[in-house]
Amino acid sequence: MLLIFPASFLIASIEKNHKTLRKFLFISATITILLGCISLFSEVRIGKFVANGFKYAPGDRLQHFSGSIGPIKLYLPIGMMNTHLTFGGLLGLFLPGLFIDWIQSFQQKRSFVFGFKTILMLIGFIILFFNQSRSVWLGVIYVLLLLILSLRKHLPKISLKTKMISGLILISVFLSTVYFFRNNWLIQRSISQIFQTHNTENQRYYIYKNTIPLLSKHWFIGIGGGNYKDFHWKESSNMIQKEEQLWYELYITPRGHAHNDLLHFIVTGGIFSGILFLLFWGRLFGSFFQNDYNTQNGISILTIGILSLFPAGFFSVIC
Repeated sequence: MLLIFPASFLIASIEKNHKTLRKFLFISATITILLGCISLFSEVRIGKFVANGFKYAPGDRLQHFSGSIGPIKLYLPIGMMNTHLTFGGLLGLFLPGLFIDWIQSFQQKRSFVFGFKTILMLIGFIILFFNQSRSVWLGVIYVLLLLILSLRKHLPKISLKTKMISGLILISVFLSTVYFFRNNWLIQRSISQIFQTHNTENQRYYIYKNTIPLLSKHWFIGIGGGNYKDFHWKESSNMIQKEEQLWYELYITPRGHAHNDLLHFIVTGGIFSGILFLLFWGRLFGSFFQNDYNTQNGISILTIGILSLFPAGFFSVIC
């Protein structure tokens, strides 16, 4: 990775490569959304299916059932990933850029490419809705609001006919959302948890509770990379000694990271690591929003979805 990142930056900074990179980004987005569509209707996990030589191996985990539309069964879309959160993160990388690129296309003559972009974007957001990664929803909405506020003076003029069609589409989307909400228990759970006040996951509570002592003890230089799991288990063991009935819950609690990017950086690398983390994202946000997005030159508009990872990772991260 130490060699790949500088090489990637050098290649992307050469203007003659922008057109080729834009094509690769569109192709990658298309493949990601297409795989999401397939996994929405597939009981078998596509990644495992391909890894096993395009056949189902007995014992492989099946998809999570989501609901039904008449006789059609729907499943939690994960593409070729192992979890819906990682696939949601991929959608979050592509969709903000596709949306702004689609808005820019209003200023150009309608064509097959514009129609394809429209369908691709709509399907992408539908897949993201069914994916139910609430942290990614938050990240995508956050970036889109910032973009719309930043570009509001340069948005294309919309005719009355387009407004009427858009209104009908929004009404159709609203009615479809109500229908899916009533017939899809996973969506009911995801949306209800946004507006209800309750503890959504006790394991996450234990992760935070046993991370705070590490933060107070090692705030200056941190515990070091790769040590979080062991240090967190030591804190959990202390809790078990005081509350033996929590043994099982604490034993099965995942300890891969702190479930908050800023918290994890400070715990593992100290206060300076946290400061550098915030400076990195601040510089990244500044570099994106200082660009001119009124033209389709360059590739940055398609990669702006990277900014969605900041709020998504700050609030109950993508796992």
